[in-house]
Amino acid sequence: MTAKEQKLYSFYSQCIAKGYTDMADDTQSLKAKVIASDLDLKYGKIAVLYVEAKKVFELEEARRKVEAEQAAQEAIRTSVLGELVLTLREDPNNNRGRIDVYRRPDGSVYCTHNREETKFEGTPDIQVNKGGVLSYTYHPSRTIFTGASSGGISMGGFHQTKAYTTEKVSDTGKGDIYAKSGDMNIWVKYIDFSDATDHAFRRDETYKSLSQGKRIICFNSSNASFSRDMIGMAMKSGAGYQDVLSKASLANDMMKLSMGEIQRIAAFLNEVISGNYPETDEEYYTKAVRLSDSTKSDDLMKAAQIFRKIIDYKDSSSRVDSIQKKYEEVLQEEKENRILQKERVDRKRKKALSIIAVLAIIGLVTALVVTKVIIPNEHYKNAVALKNAGNYEEAINAFSVLNHYKDSEEQIKECKYYYAISLKDSGSFEEAITAFKQLNGYNDSAEQISSCEICIKDKNYKAAVALKDAGSYAEAITAFEQLNGYRDSVEQINSCKICIQDENYKKA
Repeated sequence: MTAKEQKLYSFYSQCIAKGYTDMADDTQSLKAKVIASDLDLKYGKIAVLYVEAKKVFELEEARRKVEAEQAAQEAIRTSVLGELVLTLREDPNNNRGRIDVYRRPDGSVYCTHNREETKFEGTPDIQVNKGGVLSYTYHPSRTIFTGASSGGISMGGFHQTKAYTTEKVSDTGKGDIYAKSGDMNIWVKYIDFSDATDHAFRRDETYKSLSQGKRIICFNSSNASFSRDMIGMAMKSGAGYQDVLSKASLANDMMKLSMGEIQRIAAFLNEVISGNYPETDEEYYTKAVRLSDSTKSDDLMKAAQIFRKIIDYKDSSSRVDSIQKKYEEVLQEEKENRILQKERVDRKRKKALSIIAVLAIIGLVTALVVTKVIIPNEHYKNAVALKNAGNYEEAINAFSVLNHYKDSEEQIKECKYYYAISLKDSGSFEEAITAFKQLNGYNDSAEQISSCEICIKDKNYKAAVALKDAGSYAEAITAFEQLNGYRDSVEQINSCKICIQDENYKKA
């Protein structure tokens, strides 16, 4: 809680304890104000402060209740005794430096250390440090024992034994010089497995080696190197030097072998402690029998591998040969089936490609027919319908996009001719003449042009006569003169002149 929340919690607790629960009561609210002042709580209305404090109090009480329940459950869980998994100790003849690892039914792990008579919860961590020594931590914040300055951590407080490989080298009588091949720290550990773990790991080579001697030797050689006096080494005898070098090389080889062995042991012990037991022989056997009934080569191979692993269990030895033979037969059959399947797939693919090719050709032909025949024919019919309906201009446009389909060019000329006729019939003689001229002599377009010209003159003649009859003699004369002698236009001109003279005479 924050400092303010702690004050609110205390405020509400005191109010409840003293019975100040009604902030509408003047006496109780005054008493509550005194408590708030003592706690240095600032407030506007005491009732609002009381409600805020109540929320903080209830949340904190709920949290404490959960913690108490969890603590009670943890106490119950940790009170359950686990099954001894393994024991690590310094001396096989006594319990000095002994560490026992237990696992409960729920899978949780704890350790006890006899020297300190303490108990620690949690799965221990076993690993190999840089110096080549097995290190073991059974509490997250505490390493059991730290060894020499070389950096070795001994498991369970096991003591170290230092062994020096030292050689005396004689020179030419000037004194004795000692060449030291390095400090080789030897750590000895012992492991006892409980009966609960024996059955699960008995096939493991690490278990077999540990169950026989139960002793681990770790060579810590993080400082292994020659510390030599250059002058003295130059004076020593060749035989002595070679002997020292040989022992140093042997020490380094032992250290390397130790590193590999200790790493394997560390991994094995972690599996034992974690409860990650391998399958029993019977479980392996049952699994192999089930796989041996399969018709798949992979399953048969796995079955043979399992039977070889438990070769001395039941009839595993006799089953290996029969499964191997079945495996080879099934593998051959699978290879043949793959070839047949590939051939079937190839045939289907070729057939599919042939069908696709035929369909493509059909599709291409269909597309050509549609684009070159069906669609143009529909457009042609539509253009003919427009022509028959007298929509000559639209028909001309429709025939023009057909690109010489059928007699579309002839139809265009015919439409233009009838369009010109329609202009003539409507009295648009000038436009009709223009349209007939564009036909370049098509049909009787030349005669139609002459007919249109006569119609124009006749139309103009009638207009001139109308002007004369209306008494517009001067205008009539002009109109008759433009007719260039058409019909009796000359006589009409003379008649108009006489009419003009008569009018002038009458006026005079």
